[in-house]
Amino acid sequence: MRTLLRRILAFLRLAPGREQLSYLLENANPKASLEDRVLWLEQLIYWIRSSAVSANTFDEETGQLHAVRLRFIFHLLDRNETWKAKVAATLRSLILETDTVDLFCQAGLARERGFIFEALDRTLQRLLPSPPRFQNAAELFHRVFTSKSDAIWMKNLPPEITLKIVELVRLEVDDPTLTFSHTQRAMVEALTILGSQVAAVGTSLEIRRRLPNFGAADSPFILLNEKILAAVGSFREKERLSPTAVADLKSALPAVKASKGAVADVFDHLEKSGVSVSLVYLLERQLSALTRIDSLIHFITSRSPRETHRLVTEFLSTVITEQVDRQSLRGLFSSSLHLLSRKVSERAGASGEHYITHTREEYFGMFRSAAGGGLVTVGTALGKFMVTAMKAPLFFDALFTSIVYAGSFVLMQAFGFALATKQPSMTAAAIAGKLEGVDKEGGIRDFVTEVACLTRSQLAAAIGNIGIAVPGALIFDFLYYQAFHQHVLSLDYAEHTWTAHHPFLSLSAWYGALTGALLFSSSLVAGWLENFVVLHEIPQAIAQNRRLRKVFGEKIPRKLADGFLRQIAGFGGNVSIGFFLGSTHVAGKFFGAPLEVRHLTLSATTLAFVVSAMAEKGVTAGLILWPAAGVAVIGLMNFAVSFGFALLVAIRARDVDVETLFRIGQEIGRRFRNYPLEFFYAER
Repeated sequence: MRTLLRRILAFLRLAPGREQLSYLLENANPKASLEDRVLWLEQLIYWIRSSAVSANTFDEETGQLHAVRLRFIFHLLDRNETWKAKVAATLRSLILETDTVDLFCQAGLARERGFIFEALDRTLQRLLPSPPRFQNAAELFHRVFTSKSDAIWMKNLPPEITLKIVELVRLEVDDPTLTFSHTQRAMVEALTILGSQVAAVGTSLEIRRRLPNFGAADSPFILLNEKILAAVGSFREKERLSPTAVADLKSALPAVKASKGAVADVFDHLEKSGVSVSLVYLLERQLSALTRIDSLIHFITSRSPRETHRLVTEFLSTVITEQVDRQSLRGLFSSSLHLLSRKVSERAGASGEHYITHTREEYFGMFRSAAGGGLVTVGTALGKFMVTAMKAPLFFDALFTSIVYAGSFVLMQAFGFALATKQPSMTAAAIAGKLEGVDKEGGIRDFVTEVACLTRSQLAAAIGNIGIAVPGALIFDFLYYQAFHQHVLSLDYAEHTWTAHHPFLSLSAWYGALTGALLFSSSLVAGWLENFVVLHEIPQAIAQNRRLRKVFGEKIPRKLADGFLRQIAGFGGNVSIGFFLGSTHVAGKFFGAPLEVRHLTLSATTLAFVVSAMAEKGVTAGLILWPAAGVAVIGLMNFAVSFGFALLVAIRARDVDVETLFRIGQEIGRRFRNYPLEFFYAER
């Protein structure tokens, strides 16, 4: 069906076959309007690349089929001198009558200075029709070459085909250098524009403050622009590319290399400190401009026909690829957010390191910490019941519930308590950080050992939470009943809550998965907040604050700064997950969507109050087993989704290949079969 549709579209656009090619070659008209000539060229390129004109398929490795078609075109032109002259004049007129400066300095490169504006620009380009600008060669190039497959066959054009194209353009011209001089002049103007842009970006505050070894005067970006301007001056003085201009351009190549090195230094600085998306975008844009300058200089100064052919095909294929990529929002986000996602996952991983236990002492320490978290969760559940009993308007219901949750989680952080379901998104990033050593000898074995430590740490945290939260809830309800002769929850509310947590009579599994996604999101907030703090050097500002140092001396502000940096990620994660959990049910009511949260420890604690309230009707197996099954499902979804998302982001940020992951999976399976206890208990 797809092939049939393609053939129908091809028939409507171009009648496929030799006859249509003959029609195109015969009707080439250098005196037609610029719009008609552009459409003619577009149809000719379509014939070359269209799979409808041949039974063969496109070879994505070599583009051989397109070279065959071009040879066939030249074969027809050689047999008909009239066609050949008309085609040559039409192609030459397109080159001379269009502005090629933008093609060399702008095509494929980002236009906007900022990441947000560039994303907005790409979005509008996809939604709004753009008016045709036939005088602009960059726009013409984009109209004619529309996919990355064009870049493949363009890059793999044989040298003899390129030579034939050049000879065709110069056919029957009194001055054969006229077309080349026009193109050369456009390239020199493009270098002028690119050099000034590189100098402006390279001397911006965001980059200068991260290159302390360079002043504005000795910046490699300024030096590069000076070399380019010197060459441009020589070119304008002689109205041609003199040996002096060539020497000036060649002397700019070391400055291009130094500028790329300076950009790499800024990237290294970002790796060690915080990441700014706008700065990453600016650096990517700077690298693209420097690469374009390098290509243009090599092309202008090249004297070898073979080298010129290679540079032309590589340059055109690169421009095609960049033009196509520039239409992609996904490509923009991928290139600009990759480093940020890595740093966020690394910072989340640093926060998650202390959740992984390696020794028996650390294992039982995690159990004690989780027990404290379970005890606080009893108070969290009681606070949630109180907010529900208030029957406040939706906004205040969400606000008060979020404050209860966030306050409980911050309290746990302050006392060093652990909550099992908050750990997976942090520990997944920490585990993924260990992947960088798997290629070394014994690296996979060490990594699997870390996975085993993580598994038993999570188990200890879950047991510690539930092992204290459930008995604590039952004891509190018993004491409350003795004091006030009623349970914490009314029987009607308890029955409703029991049904809402039933593994089959409710959407508990979906709610547990949604909560897992929210837990993962909170880890991103934690990593982003710490990155923000480091990027803006807030700890240094605290340590060097004059008022603090005047009142408390030098040591206390420094300790405050260290403590602030150490706790900020956890604080951000705890507050964010508190508001995520507290407001989701209100969002569900607002949109009429099934949006609620089911948190392992909170659900277990709530169901303990429910069972205690319903026990007056008699304790049955179903009364106990179904809530237990519901808690198990909720816990499984919490852990699986939050851990899975965090691990996926961390793995993609580190570009770990599938084969390595497969080998790791095999080693985990082998270790579990041979030493299963290692995944549940620290033996020493």
